[in-house]
Amino acid sequence: MKEYKIIKIGLFKKDADFLDDLNQHGREGWEVKSTAHDHGRFVKILLECDKNRINIG
Repeated sequence: MKEYKIIKIGLFKKDADFLDDLNQHGREGWEVKSTAHDHGRFVKILLECDKNRINIG
C-alpha cells in the first residue's frame, strides 16, 4: 500500500531549508512523484512511499 504527502515552499522559506526538508524525506524513503508551481511564488511537491517501509537510519 502506498502513502502520500505534500510538502511546499512558502514565500518566506529559504531554498536551502526546503532542500534540507526534501533530502530528509528522501532518506526516510519518500520519492518525488509530482511538482507544481505558481509563477515562481511557491512550489508543491507530491511524495510517495511504501506505507509498510522499514525506516533504517
